[in-house]
Amino acid sequence: MNAPAIIGFIEAVTESHVLGWAWSPALPDEALLVELRLGEQVIAHGHADRLREDLRANGVGDGRHAFELPIEEAYRERAAEITAQASRADGVVVPLPPAPAPAADTPPTGIEARLDSMQTVLGQLVGSQRVLHRSLQSLLLNAHGEPKTPDPTLADLLDRLGTLETHLMRLDEHLAKLAPAPAARHGRTRVLVPLAGLLLMAAVGSGYALARALAG
Repeated sequence: MNAPAIIGFIEAVTESHVLGWAWSPALPDEALLVELRLGEQVIAHGHADRLREDLRANGVGDGRHAFELPIEEAYRERAAEITAQASRADGVVVPLPPAPAPAADTPPTGIEARLDSMQTVLGQLVGSQRVLHRSLQSLLLNAHGEPKTPDPTLADLLDRLGTLETHLMRLDEHLAKLAPAPAARHGRTRVLVPLAGLLLMAAVGSGYALARALAG
């Protein structure tokens, strides 16, 4: 299948400018001429030669294929009617459509699905760790009663449980912040992995406290 002669879009129409990009894969270094039109009337023109790093990163030539053309004040009330077309030096002319609307949010797949699953499991583990800590605290108090003289061992264990409970509260806060942000999925790996490590430490601490309690 042959590549399109020209590709590009109108990405935004502000109060005073039309912004977008245009590029010809067959002539990747050419800065295309872009015209703004109202019907058959050309109201502005210029070359798509502005550098944009996102274009270069996505393989649109060297990235110097963006444009920003002014809308004269006399035409601003009719900005919604403005169209654009790009042309090559050899006479090929192609209209530039509006940029596609962002796709609706779809169920995550691949790494996103695994991240979602990991986040769900972490949330469940945090809840189970909290139940374990409360049960252990109750067990320790019931086993030792309310001693009239301070029990250093009991005080130390309860202090450790309090510290672990604080860690779990922080984990809960981090998980809550991660939940509503599909746009930030790419950064969740760097957050979820350390959270998993903290949760593992909490589990080890629970086991250590339980062993101390039973030994006592």
